[in-house]
Amino acid sequence: MAVSNVVVPGRPVSRMLAPVIWRLGMLVGMIAAVCVIGVVVSMIAVGRSGEVVQPVADAHGEVVRDLQDTETAVAGWQLAGERAFQADFDHLIGSYLIAEVKRQAA
Repeated sequence: MAVSNVVVPGRPVSRMLAPVIWRLGMLVGMIAAVCVIGVVVSMIAVGRSGEVVQPVADAHGEVVRDLQDTETAVAGWQLAGERAFQADFDHLIGSYLIAEVKRQAA
């Protein structure tokens, strides 16, 4: 019966498996390191995104408030026909135009 190259007579199984176990342990360690690095990088990115998102959220809130005020002024002007609502509308449009000119100048 021929002896294969894989099994060497007289060599304990633990010596044959030791390199496999060592390589497997190194692989698991590297995977764990990549996971930890990924979590740290993700946490940093999420923390920095607040610096970008918050000003946009504030600007969005201002736009929504302006649109609601404009809608209220137009509805009041349409229903009541009073000039006071037209003055509110004109004021809102004027403030929008002034803000737009300032934005373009910056």
